[in-house]
Amino acid sequence: MIIMCNLVIVICLITFVFCTYKAAKNRRDELVVAEAINYDLGGYMSRPWCCMDRKCTPLINFHDHKDISIPEEGKSIFCWGKMDKMIKFNYNGVEHNNDINFCCYTPLKGCIKFQVNKDDLELLKIGCARAFEKFSEIVE
Repeated sequence: MIIMCNLVIVICLITFVFCTYKAAKNRRDELVVAEAINYDLGGYMSRPWCCMDRKCTPLINFHDHKDISIPEEGKSIFCWGKMDKMIKFNYNGVEHNNDINFCCYTPLKGCIKFQVNKDDLELLKIGCARAFEKFSEIVE
């Protein structure tokens, strides 16, 4: 049951990522500029205003904000960061280790934090690419 709930969440997330990407396609230059200025003076990735884990070290984030340190109405943020310590758990005899926070902020849902690892990100990458192909056929 938990696996099915997580699968539904990931499918919804992939759909959301695709829709956000599609909407931002015409604003790609804006997003690149926003990501490029997203470093603080120490050279570290800036922390979004909605960050739920102050011990996390942001590695990269994408957004359509001018300044991610303050909320802007109707704007979304995606952020990936290194957790301060790895979360290890055992599910049905299989060990799973998470060391990456993947957070999504949307005006509708608020901030959602996923604890993942590199393998999870690889699955998400493949899933997003396939969803993008499928939705491109449908939407265009």
